[in-house]
Amino acid sequence: MSQPCSSTSDGTWTCFLTRSNGYRALAIWNTQGPKAYIPTITYAAYRDLAGNTTVITKSASVMIGIKPILLESSLEQSK
Repeated sequence: MSQPCSSTSDGTWTCFLTRSNGYRALAIWNTQGPKAYIPTITYAAYRDLAGNTTVITKSASVMIGIKPILLESSLEQSK
């Protein structure tokens, strides 16, 4: 973890993760239910708790909710 997890007043929690090979990820969820989230940096895809992977279009929003998702900079570097 590159910094402690943090939350916002709307119930969104974020935890930033990094690896020495340049991999970056963001675990994110919202305790108050579904919400659109637009990442401030570019991520390639996200994974849900079931392990499903969804590609993210650049500058597109993703839906977050009470179950965390993991936004990833690159699927190749996550292995």
